[in-house]
Amino acid sequence: MLQSMHSSAAGAVRLALMLAFCAVVASCASTPAPNYYTLEPSTDAEPAIRETPLPYTLVIARFGAEQPYDSRRIVWRAGSNRLGYYPREKWASLPEEMFSYRLHERAYGSNMFRHVSLGVDADNADLILRGRITSFEELDTHDGWFGKVEMWAELAQKDGTVVWSGIVGHTERATEQNVDASVRAITEACEVVISSLLSHIDDSLRESSSE
Repeated sequence: MLQSMHSSAAGAVRLALMLAFCAVVASCASTPAPNYYTLEPSTDAEPAIRETPLPYTLVIARFGAEQPYDSRRIVWRAGSNRLGYYPREKWASLPEEMFSYRLHERAYGSNMFRHVSLGVDADNADLILRGRITSFEELDTHDGWFGKVEMWAELAQKDGTVVWSGIVGHTERATEQNVDASVRAITEACEVVISSLLSHIDDSLRESSSE
């Protein structure tokens, strides 16, 4: 009889373990996988700003980001006080990382500098560009949905002398009211912000070289 009771207890334990395992599997199967997004501009690459590069080496320091833009969650904002996150939609990497990489690509292709690098060799750089993202979000209004990107940036010489600093931002209308369209609008807003930033830098360098 003791053997029978022991067999029944062991069977009950095995049954409980199997039910727990099935519950975990069912839970995993019912949780939708996240969707990941990157900054992929729909337009062709911008043409070079200069025919002949300036004799400067530029290092782009990795940009920072203010909260709540310092995570991979896609932020939406409705009004001035209400914001939230999409539960499944995420950026493939941190917004400041994606922005820094895209800025490096654009600065390299602008032909403005003798050499452009990202986050390395700062000791050997003539100029260092650093900044911080202050807005990187979907903006929902009564007039429609928009992608909004804003950032502060500073261009300085190796000795710390500031060549240019300022805030650059852009708001791009989304073609539809869904997250895919919002991501496209944020991407296009990034491109406009980068174009404006490079234009400001080029103007400042032209002025300093003519003095």
